[in-house]
Amino acid sequence: MSQIGKYLLLALLIANLASQYIIFNPISNIVFYGTLGVAVLYSIMYCHQFFHKDSLKATSFLWLFILVHTVYQFTFGINYFGKESLSYLLAKNTVLVVIYWGIITNYEFYYRKIIPFFTGVIPILIIYGFLFHNEVFAGRSTCGFGNPNSTSAISSIGFAGFLLLEYKPKWLNLLGAIVCMFGVLAGGSRAATVVCIVAVFLKYEFSWKTILLSCTCLSVALFLFPYLGFKLNGIDRVVDVFSNGNFVGSREQVRKATMLMINENPILGWGFKTGIQGSAAKISQMGSHNGYLDIIKAIGYPYAILLLGGVMTIFFRMKEVVKSKCPFVRFHLFVVISILLAALYESYIIGVNQIMTNLLFVSIAVLQYHSYYKIGDEREEAD
Repeated sequence: MSQIGKYLLLALLIANLASQYIIFNPISNIVFYGTLGVAVLYSIMYCHQFFHKDSLKATSFLWLFILVHTVYQFTFGINYFGKESLSYLLAKNTVLVVIYWGIITNYEFYYRKIIPFFTGVIPILIIYGFLFHNEVFAGRSTCGFGNPNSTSAISSIGFAGFLLLEYKPKWLNLLGAIVCMFGVLAGGSRAATVVCIVAVFLKYEFSWKTILLSCTCLSVALFLFPYLGFKLNGIDRVVDVFSNGNFVGSREQVRKATMLMINENPILGWGFKTGIQGSAAKISQMGSHNGYLDIIKAIGYPYAILLLGGVMTIFFRMKEVVKSKCPFVRFHLFVVISILLAALYESYIIGVNQIMTNLLFVSIAVLQYHSYYKIGDEREEAD
């Protein structure tokens, strides 16, 4: 039974990834809720290990969110206490507990051993989805995923994995990176396309290699893929952002609706799982597609500021990881930077059964654990 805690997080991430892929989606909820149920039982059985002081300090980022969510719900959010908000609170906090168990019981696995698994699976999903389950929306392909944005976002994680870790043989590593870049551009997400440049800079910093690789990727996107008959609009959408200053795309109205709700209830917030309503619904009934606005709407400015202050303090304390040359540290840094940037365009951070959100929390927990215990990089760099 003690081994279960080590791989609950793996089961959770598989369920999250499956929920984004069309053919696996029907079974994803079974795995997801089954994992949460087992996590609750596991936590009860091993409660004597739960509140280990150093473990809590080494993963304080997770506990900060658990604390803020819980305290908000029973203070400012008490008026919104209901079945949906309670379900969200329990599910979100349990997911964070699953991540906690995974990191403190099997840190090495989630630090580096899981990365080849995920980066290896992603190009397989892209190819299979493109051949057999591809749908096109306004020129943007799904490649078997639930929507084009998911395609691009998940593909960017694969691209970073192949680029930063350089698996052998080299030709297979290059092929994996090309397939993942194809997924990014086929999905057409502006944010995912831009964060791939972040991966290049994390790999080579600012050097001639950075310029050369960026030019190579651009040439492949602009000439090779179109020559092979693939129409990709990822580059066009990025060019539109910078040439026309179109940083919000078609989401200006949904942002206005969310900001209206925030301004109507800036202190108490609207609680968890509250959709667009009232006068804001006349502008748009869609969510904001912005994780930061969603957090403020849910818990109000006071708790959002408290959460931000805690996050910034934790990031400051683990600032030394930015200087690390270890490829595994840099991969987790990429995950953190890319998803925090992408949260400007997607409802990340606040999600529950969401692969990108949970990868963000996993990578931050891994880096914080790495920093807290001052784990050296020499062995990993030599491998």
